[in-house]
Amino acid sequence: MDSFEEMQAASAKRCVSRRDLLRAVAGGGTALAGAAVLAGCGGSSKNDAFSNLPPGGGGGGGGNQPGPSVATITTALSNLRGQVGGGKDQPIVVGGQANIVPTDANALAFGRTTAEVLRIVYLNPAAVDRGGFFPTGLNGTIKSTAFAGTPTDADVLNFALNLEYLEAEYYLRAVSGSGLSASDAGTGASTVTGGRRVSFTTDAFRQYAEEIAADELAHVRFLRTNLGGAAVSRPAINLTDAFNAAATAAGLGASFDPFANELSFLIGAFVFEDVGVTAYKGAAPLISNKDFLEAAAGILAVEAYHAGEIRTILFSQKDVTT
Repeated sequence: MDSFEEMQAASAKRCVSRRDLLRAVAGGGTALAGAAVLAGCGGSSKNDAFSNLPPGGGGGGGGNQPGPSVATITTALSNLRGQVGGGKDQPIVVGGQANIVPTDANALAFGRTTAEVLRIVYLNPAAVDRGGFFPTGLNGTIKSTAFAGTPTDADVLNFALNLEYLEAEYYLRAVSGSGLSASDAGTGASTVTGGRRVSFTTDAFRQYAEEIAADELAHVRFLRTNLGGAAVSRPAINLTDAFNAAATAAGLGASFDPFANELSFLIGAFVFEDVGVTAYKGAAPLISNKDFLEAAAGILAVEAYHAGEIRTILFSQKDVTT
């Protein structure tokens, strides 16, 4: 199996550039998988994503009726995050218009407390210390939604490191078929359930995934290096049951496999990226060391770029039915 580094090297020869992709969006195309973008790249304008979801988003239907649209699915997931995580969420379509950048009334990014972030990744609005994507909880001091202490800078950075482990595992498995190395996961790291290499058919989507995977891996390594001996190891992560539970809670059916195809993968990424932005924004006031605060601001900006990429692509696919 190719290593992630080999995948990155191969991507330099892809035929669709970021500029081509953005031009396609600016040109008013409703689907980036259209022939204008994919000409010569082996892609297809036919979308069979979310074939694992029942027609109509779990509400019935059957036969050859189309399933829910991307806009419907992402709105349901956004609503779920808002319900579990104290609001502070917006779908990619509001009033029929694009809502690529979710902000408050002052056009500021939302920030979530550690408890609000934990409720989302644990998929539980109650006071809990495990569940969802982290079946045994996060590693470190901040792992319970009832945490009420005064965290140290190391506590906050380890909280962020847990989230970076989750994102890195998701993207790395999608682009290379394998996750973090033993050295990147830390001594005594717990297991990861689920995830596999996605069969990308759209070259631009593959490039986005590979770039974000590289960024998330770099974030893990950066945080581990700066935390030194205080860095926590990767906690147990479940990418199968958690996505199934999220789909059920959002009213989208009993199961959802984000690794089934490229569009499913992008919607899975949508679940994570906005949460990462709000987590770093909410944690900023907890960091006292200016160097650590600057580093966190740098990671937040990159996560915001990621979220904007994912939301832009999904908006371009908003009318595609599953």
